Amino acid sequence: MRIGSLLLLLALSPLLQAARNDSGAVTGRVANPEGVVRIVATSLNTGEQFSSVANDAGQFSLTSLPPGSYRVVMRNEKGTAFTRRSLKVRAGETLRF
Repeated sequence: MRIGSLLLLLALSPLLQAARNDSGAVTGRVANPEGVVRIVATSLNTGEQFSSVANDAGQFSLTSLPPGSYRVVMRNEKGTAFTRRSLKVRAGETLRF
């Protein structure tokens, strides 16, 4: 039974790898974060939203983003926002800013 499961896993691994490469990511660092900074990426194609919170060092990561164009908004607790429009996410790529 274990050998069969192992063989199945080996046979499926290229498909699993391909599935992981069907999405992209956006990572970055918020300079001088003031309190909690929330990052929201909104698909301009579907309206779907993906969110993250920057850590204490200001770093954030939005992963598993379907390819397409996004509006990315970073907003701190005081309501101050930075917006990046028409960010193009491609499968298998990570955008950094």
